[in-house]
Amino acid sequence: MLGPAPEIKSFDVFGLDDEKIFLYESIQTKELCKGPEKLVQLPLDTEPMDVTVGPSGYGIPLKHMLEIIDEVFSR
Repeated sequence: MLGPAPEIKSFDVFGLDDEKIFLYESIQTKELCKGPEKLVQLPLDTEPMDVTVGPSGYGIPLKHMLEIIDEVFSR
C-alpha cells in the first residue's frame, strides 16, 4: 500500500469561485492514513464543482475522480 511521504504533514483542500475562496480545510496526514475517505468525501460534499485537482506526485498519472472514489470506498 502506498501512502504519503513522511515529510507531508497535511493536505489542504480549497475551493475557488470567481477568485474567491469558498472552501478551505487542512487535514492532518496522520488522520488521512487512518482513513483517506475524508479527503475524497470533502469535494463530494461540496458539489457542484466543475473541476477537482489534487497532487499527482512525481510521474503518477492523472485519474478521474470516479476512479479514486471506487478505490477508496471499495476497501
